[in-house]
Amino acid sequence: MILPDELVAKLAIPAIRALIARRLMSVYGLTQKQVADKLGITQAAVSNYVNGKRGITFKAEDYPEVERGIETLSDALAKGEADESTIMTRMTEICDYIRVQRLMCTPHKALEPGLDVESCHACDEPLLKRVELTVTGLSALKGAA
Repeated sequence: MILPDELVAKLAIPAIRALIARRLMSVYGLTQKQVADKLGITQAAVSNYVNGKRGITFKAEDYPEVERGIETLSDALAKGEADESTIMTRMTEICDYIRVQRLMCTPHKALEPGLDVESCHACDEPLLKRVELTVTGLSALKGAA
């Protein structure tokens, strides 16, 4: 059994990093070393991303909302407007979007052919429940004030 977090870690995050690395190099002219420094990864990892050796299984660029999130984060990185906390937050938001929109279902099915992706909600339900709990909690706090 492959867990949703494993899919995100092995497929989505490398794809996101690959697109960010390519964008930072092609649009902003950064070197692999500069990209590595901005993303907190090694230059060798950046090389693998830009040469198509990693981050190619999940096609993040096929999803406009994901692509927009990547462009926004890339632009902030290039302009020096994204600290470590911002990078982590934006990457998490992109990954959460991928999960809630069920974009990992097709790759998951390919890896586990017996999985019934139509009835599986392991990716989206926990995130939606967390949002619901947060909204409920905020409403309760406002009511107590």
